[in-house]
Amino acid sequence: MTYLNNLQVILALFIPLFLGIFLYRKKLVDSDFPKGLSNYLFYIALPCTIISSMQFDIGFAEFASSLPLILTGVAITFACWGLAKLTAPLVEKDRKKRRLIEYSFMFCNFAYTGYPILENLYGKESLFYASIFNIGLFVLTVTVGTYVIKRAGADEAVSHVSWKDVLSPPFLSLFVGIALMLLPIRMPMFLDQSIHVIAATTTPMALLMTGMIIARERAFDWKNWKVFFICLFRLLLIPIGLLLLLKAFGCSGPSLYVPVILMANPVAVNIVLFAETYGAPSDEAANIVVWSSVLSIFTIPLVNLLI
Repeated sequence: MTYLNNLQVILALFIPLFLGIFLYRKKLVDSDFPKGLSNYLFYIALPCTIISSMQFDIGFAEFASSLPLILTGVAITFACWGLAKLTAPLVEKDRKKRRLIEYSFMFCNFAYTGYPILENLYGKESLFYASIFNIGLFVLTVTVGTYVIKRAGADEAVSHVSWKDVLSPPFLSLFVGIALMLLPIRMPMFLDQSIHVIAATTTPMALLMTGMIIARERAFDWKNWKVFFICLFRLLLIPIGLLLLLKAFGCSGPSLYVPVILMANPVAVNIVLFAETYGAPSDEAANIVVWSSVLSIFTIPLVNLLI
């Protein structure tokens, strides 16, 4: 029954994706719609998601005691970045597409599919630990993630994140989320509910946009072995390697299964959103999301068996 529940979580990703393909091919939306949708997601929905996902009560003392779990997430992400830096040049000559490999190694779908899969496997108590673990990942997504994808979209190498990026809604929403998490501040109910409602649209709309990009670029490619290389690392080698490392350090319980299961999730849908926003190869990003989601149906149960 647990496997069937997890299967439904993954399969739910494909309904908005196929709907996006259908809408674009039947010309029910115009060619500018994906770009307009990406603007909505980047400037409105993603900031709401960040704020919404950080809405849980935790004081400074609890936050301090949770730092090891947060720093574990940060360390794993940077380790994955280093791994990508070493392996990406071996399979991809195009500089821009190598940045997509870096992002794919670093960021999984740790919230939208990560939370329900963890709850199905380990119960509701796992969600608190996942929320703590994901704090660092949210920060890195809109900082380091922005930097990596900007490099994928620029004609020349980008050496830094600009003030425009720092003042962007996703980045500013981090400060709002952290303040609401740590300080005794509460938003009015109508505003809080509105943010949660908008946040709920982020992943479905990002998948809808992914489908439209696939239809626009005719990008669905099952012969692209480089995408399967990315999926092999993202779905199996990274979580299994992390499992062995954490066990070697004596980790058990939530400190073991939360990072491993989250890292076993497919590539974050945000890769398509950021690629479309910053002019990176969005067709390649869409393929990565599709195939990593398909293959995760089989790889997540395998990783869980090893824990």
